[in-house]
Amino acid sequence: MAEITPTLRSPVSPSRSVASASLALEDLSAVHKLLVRVVGKRRSDNLFDVAVGFAARGQESLVFSVSPCEWFVLGADADARVDTAPDSSVSSVDLTHGHALFRLTGRTAARAMEKVCALDFDERFMPDGAAARTSVAKTLTEVVRMDRDGTPSYLIACGRSFGAYLFDQLLGAAVEFGGERVEWDGRAL
Repeated sequence: MAEITPTLRSPVSPSRSVASASLALEDLSAVHKLLVRVVGKRRSDNLFDVAVGFAARGQESLVFSVSPCEWFVLGADADARVDTAPDSSVSSVDLTHGHALFRLTGRTAARAMEKVCALDFDERFMPDGAAARTSVAKTLTEVVRMDRDGTPSYLIACGRSFGAYLFDQLLGAAVEFGGERVEWDGRAL
């Protein structure tokens, strides 16, 4: 019997692509996403050496934590990162098809995020590499600041069923600051 490979369809409707924008909103929902948890006697283990509230880049992945003993692993080598965990006290769930992922990038990205989120996006409170679980446009999300070439950039993850709504809310906030939707160019996270 042939193996069935599911096709990922973004929760966001396709729209025109633009070459550049001062503030860009990208749909990265196709990026591989894993949720990894440590349970039982190993709860003190830090599998990825990433503290709660922070993120770190790997070769082809990004790992962040917003809760004790829990990490989100995004990117091409997500499975390989989890395979290094030696026993059953580590569990992982593939969230690729269950979660939407967006990236808002630009010098006014923090101001656009502040339109739809109660977090303080000032550099002192949300520096590059910071991660938080919060409400964005009244939707439970994980927000990670992961700058691109010195330009402020935020990854925003949410449940797939809220994806289209959240994308529209983010796009509305971005437009006020000169933002446009752009197609993801496949660059690393």
